[in-house]
Amino acid sequence: MVLCWHTRATSKQFQPLDIFLVLFWIVLPSTTLGKTNIHIHESLKSLAQLESHQNALSEFEGTISVVEKKSAADESVIVTHARVATHPHFDRIVFTFAGEKLPGYRIEYATQPIEECGSGEIVRGLSLTYMLVRLSPSQAHREDGKITVERTARFAHQSLKQFRVTCDYEGDVEIVLGVAERVPYRVTELTKPLRLVIDVKHSPRR
Repeated sequence: MVLCWHTRATSKQFQPLDIFLVLFWIVLPSTTLGKTNIHIHESLKSLAQLESHQNALSEFEGTISVVEKKSAADESVIVTHARVATHPHFDRIVFTFAGEKLPGYRIEYATQPIEECGSGEIVRGLSLTYMLVRLSPSQAHREDGKITVERTARFAHQSLKQFRVTCDYEGDVEIVLGVAERVPYRVTELTKPLRLVIDVKHSPRR
């Protein structure tokens, strides 16, 4: 699981300190599956783009309803990474996929106990409020059985608190996101590489 920290431009003209912070952010090392990675945001090609991109991300209305989309994929799509970041007004999780088409997805706040898909046992130790992310057809492991996404993680972010894979079986992946409380969120699809982005707003009371 990668914890990426983003710097945000605060004025229309970049000062020397701003440029330093942007360069520091670009080469900031992070950890995924026990290895060190360097992440470069491929969609940001200039400092001007960085400023407009961050401003566009700052505020959104969001929803607390179900967000669902069917897949056009003919076979199981592998989840290759899951990364978490925090921003001034929201926390973000990004799922990256191998292939040319996204899996179908259904994202919702859960009201019932969560069961492990193999055993049917109730999942213990979850946050009081949690969001379910279902991906299909998808898998979070390679053909040799090696997992591609950590099975569990905890965070100290304002909204996102917990990550747990509760199903990775026969083309279905189910992930539980523990959150501080039920707040609006938004879902975005990105390409090159294929990504599914979930932004969870920070509570106005915090």
